[in-house]
Amino acid sequence: MYEKQIEPKIWRVWNKAFGAEFNDHLYFELHKKYFKRFYNGKITKRYARIRKKLNQRDEVDLRELDKYIIWNLDKK
Repeated sequence: MYEKQIEPKIWRVWNKAFGAEFNDHLYFELHKKYFKRFYNGKITKRYARIRKKLNQRDEVDLRELDKYIIWNLDKK
């Protein structure tokens, strides 16, 4: 089994919502000495990948996360 399959669903939702905020390595990579955001007028693939990971937390609906938290509290 994969590591993500073992985790409870609430942890996966939580990590999807707030995981980018806790990943300091993304910010360190953005501010490395020779990191290039653009090459020949185009966004580099490396920068696009990092930006996508950082923007993923904005796409998560916090109401959905709240629903799972309330559901788990009612379950106890």
